[in-house]
This record gives sequence, C-alpha cells and structure tokens, in this order.
Amino acid sequence: MIFDKILSFLFGIKKSKFEITKKELESIDNPTINKEDSQEENTINVDTTPFFKGSFSALSDTIFKEATEKFKINRYNYWAPKFTSLKSYKFLSEQQVSFKRDFLYWITNEIINLETAPEASVHKLKSQYLNEILNLLLRFNLHFKENDFKYFMNLWVEYPTYVTIGSITSRLRAKSERDGISEEFYNYLKIFLKSPRFNNHFYSYYKTARNTIQKILHTYTNDKEENHPLFLLVSDPFADYINKFLKNSNQKEQDAYCIIFKTFETNKEFYNPFKLLVLVQKHIDVIGENVYKRQIIEFIKKASIFKPKMSNLRVEKVTYNSGLEVQYNCQYIKKENISILKSMILSLATFNNKKSLIPHLLKIINRSFSNAKALRLGETSQSLGKLCIYTLAFQYDQKGKEELNKLYQETTYKGIKNEILKYSKILEESNGIGLI
Repeated sequence: MIFDKILSFLFGIKKSKFEITKKELESIDNPTINKEDSQEENTINVDTTPFFKGSFSALSDTIFKEATEKFKINRYNYWAPKFTSLKSYKFLSEQQVSFKRDFLYWITNEIINLETAPEASVHKLKSQYLNEILNLLLRFNLHFKENDFKYFMNLWVEYPTYVTIGSITSRLRAKSERDGISEEFYNYLKIFLKSPRFNNHFYSYYKTARNTIQKILHTYTNDKEENHPLFLLVSDPFADYINKFLKNSNQKEQDAYCIIFKTFETNKEFYNPFKLLVLVQKHIDVIGENVYKRQIIEFIKKASIFKPKMSNLRVEKVTYNSGLEVQYNCQYIKKENISILKSMILSLATFNNKKSLIPHLLKIINRSFSNAKALRLGETSQSLGKLCIYTLAFQYDQKGKEELNKLYQETTYKGIKNEILKYSKILEESNGIGLI
C-alpha cells in the first residue's frame, strides 16, 4: 500500500515488501502534483474503507512510538509533548484536509473504544496521546460542515475532558462569519446552550465558548422578518435592554447603531476618542449627533445603576475547609459588552454639553473597583472605571477635574486613588496644575 511505503520511506517502518517507486517519490517531494482543490469534499469513509483504517492505525502508532521514545513518556510521567517537533506528526499535518478530517474521526472512535473497554485503565497513556492529537487537529481548518460541528459538540457534552470546546467554537464562529448558519443549526445551537456543561460551574473558559455561540446566534443570523443582518449584544441583563432598543428602532437607525456597536466591540483605541470617531462618525451622522448623544447617555446611565441578576441556577462546589459550599450564579455585564460600554463612553468624550454624564461616570468608577457582588459590573469592569477616570481628567474640562479631586478625598479604594494620582502627575507635568 502507498501509505505503508511512505511510512517506510520516512521512518524506516517495514510494513510493506514493495519498494517506493520513482513516480511516488516525486509525488512526495512535490505535493502540488495532483493537489486537490482547497475546498475539497470529504470523500473518505473511515467506516467502510479498510485501506484508510489500516493507514490511520499505522500512522497513529508511528506518532505514538516516536513521542514516547523522544520525550520519555510513560503512564506515570505524562505531559503534552511537542508533537509538532515530530517527523511523523509533521507528515500528518501536511496531508490534505480530507485525510486529516477523517483521521480526526478515526481518533474519536479509538478514544471511545478505549474508554469503554473493560481494561480502560491499561490504555490510559494511549488515550491521553489520542486526546492530544485530537485537539491538535481541531486547530486546523478542516472545512467542517454543520454536521461535523454537531458531532464534535455532542462529543464534548459526552466527554468534556477529551475535546477542547474553544477550538470548536472559534472555528464555528469563523465559518458562520463566512457562510452563515442554517435555521436547523440555529435551533441546534439554542438547545446546545442549555447544556449543563455550560451552566453548572464558573470556568471562564467555558463561559468564553458560551459567549461565542451566543454571538453567532445574535450577530451572524439573519433577522427572519426584515431579512437584514442584525448585530445584537451577547445576552446579559444590560445587553438585553440595548437589544430591545435595537429591535424596536427604525431600519435606518438600526443599521447605523449595529455598525457602531460592532465597531465598538473590537475597538482597541480606548484612550483615543478621535481615532474612534473616525471609524463611526459617518454612522453617528446618520442618526444625528444630538439623538446619538442622548441615547448613549441613557445606555451609560442604565449601566451605572445596573443590578446583577441572580440566576436560579444553584452551583455546589467542595471547599477544603468547610466541605460543601452552595453558590448562586450572578449574571454580570459580559466582557464583550464592557468593551462596547467603554467605547460608548469614549465616543462622547469629544462632544459638547455632556456634563450631565458626569454623575453616571462617577457611579461606574466606584462600582468598577468594588468587590461586592451586588455592586460589581463584570469581569473586566476595572478597566472601565480607569477609562472613566481618564475621560474625566482630560475631556470634561474643569468640572471633571474637580469631581476627580472630590472623589480622591472621599474614596476608600486604593485603586481609584492610584489612578487619579497617575493622571494628576501627567497633568502637572504638562501644564503645572494637577488634580490633587
């Protein structure tokens, strides 16, 4: 078999009595020969093609053998070796998409077979190895279709320790941006989000995957009534208020706000309001500056009085000192929406007649540095408070500076004091007058 010949040629594995031919050697040296289209279909069926079954097994054994020999792995001393440094793994990584995709399916079947075998513990090292290869392959763009995503997402629900859900959801988001998703898959994702795997713990990594799926549902799905792409914020109690506003806006304003908020979500110019305005000014003009300012102030006010929603979900975890501890999951503003809120605040920094916003910014500053569950805004809210201090120091004239001086005298939060002192020194160096 040609695969055995390649293994023999590369690694000295004598699985075939045939010598590799000159034509086959040219094919190896020049992979562009007879290269299939990059969007090739999956034409190999691992369940019905013995040739590929045997090839997958031989390749897997070769990678496993090279890894155990090179990295001195055993069942009591296992860590993730650098498979990318192995010749055998490099050979796998250079294969066509259809081969890698089918090899991935073959691996999942092998893992399940090993885990369900009566002597599963004996195969622990092999299972760990297969698990590493599985997740490495998931990082490739394997041109997954919706059924492929379903398979591996369901696999994660069943075997969460084997599959890296983040790799799957990041690929899914890229596909949805490019191709959209079907109504059937849209309904599947909504059901998938209800999986207990997402909802019975506080692992931030899983929260990121959950947020990615929510973003896919909200952003890359056509609104069925208007047949128009609608950008909605990732769902949380604060975002739901804004999403309701967007859905009820007229088409012209809805289009403008959606583009603005989508820009806000990925904005990295948090300390440069002028660069931000260059990106969104024409869309603000569509809405009208006064209308935009009034509405954004309302959103910021809503954030300043935001109340974290207590979920009905009961979460139990074992602690070392007190045994079983019962917690309840608070729904704060998600980090994607914190980013949008920061850009909202920054976008108003260069506007005139914005002093009515100052009390709301002061509330946000105090809440952003608080550890109290009832006051916290979200995971990355401290960066939000720092931005508010910056804008008050540099964009709100004397009134903003006076309020920061007053806040410095009254606050008990060291983080707030340090941030105000930082900008006070900058101002003092530039014009001789600080904040304190």
